[in-house]
Amino acid sequence: LLKSLDKQILNDGAHFELCPMYHLWTVNRLLECLQILKKSDFKVKSISEEIEKKTSSMLGWIIHMQFANGSIPAVNDSAEGYGPGINSILKIAADIGVKASGHALKESGFRKFKNRNFEMLVDVNGLTPPEAPGHSHADTFHFILHVFGDPFIIDTGVSTYEPSKLRMHERSTMAHNTVVVNDLNQSEIYGTFRAGRRAKVNIVKQSTHELEAFHNGYKHLGVIHTRSFLFEQDKIVITDKISGKIPEKCCAYLHIDKKNRLVKKENDLISKFAMIHFDNASNIEVKENYYAVAFGKQLPCYVVKIDFTGELVTTIRLNK
Repeated sequence: LLKSLDKQILNDGAHFELCPMYHLWTVNRLLECLQILKKSDFKVKSISEEIEKKTSSMLGWIIHMQFANGSIPAVNDSAEGYGPGINSILKIAADIGVKASGHALKESGFRKFKNRNFEMLVDVNGLTPPEAPGHSHADTFHFILHVFGDPFIIDTGVSTYEPSKLRMHERSTMAHNTVVVNDLNQSEIYGTFRAGRRAKVNIVKQSTHELEAFHNGYKHLGVIHTRSFLFEQDKIVITDKISGKIPEKCCAYLHIDKKNRLVKKENDLISKFAMIHFDNASNIEVKENYYAVAFGKQLPCYVVKIDFTGELVTTIRLNK
């Protein structure tokens, strides 16, 4: 058990599958172990202490991942309403005296930026872990954004594990808020829970308000994708650079909650509280589609496809 915990629990507290839903299930099982150990005659202090340490770290990670409105990000194969919720987990932990530790998001490849206006979760990990990638998506440099505490740019979630075109789409790069080159996935996914060639990420710089990284998921095409985020009080600037061989096709995708009624005006998308401006876009297309809120349940959303060559600058600012 302890060897498995050392392997599966990363230093920032994430379970290595990087799936919040399964993370919570694992925390729940560890809390059950601690409850049993406290009541049993098996008194090996080192085992209890190590399990409690890992559990505390995992509690800290899921608290960092949680949005201010109480929701858990639907990254990878996560869905609301399955398994234990974070509130019930925190109550059990409090009842048996387990406190969350305060590690910052790091080894899991997620980063959180937050101020009074925006709350953004960014994914700068590749498709991991190597030995168990079945619940991972081809979503490097994907992000989720809340404005004034409400979902704006969203994760499209997962609605099925059945072998199908829908399952393949929900794991695809196109189903996430990132860049797609030549209509191909950054990392190779196939079957229901399989993965082949995988994108690897290098972080160039990071601070409390800035992040820049590149991945090699399109190296077989001779292409490198670099994305940077500049996080300010009233705006967020996202810069995508495509270097190396010029691809035939390059598109950035955004998925926007339908509650934010969008109006397209030239290179701007305007909603009630925020607007998005694109520099160097050759074409911007807005369509309606669906995102998964739970297994078997979908709701409408906007899908924005932005065509560009070389470099795209996306500025998200408050709509004053």
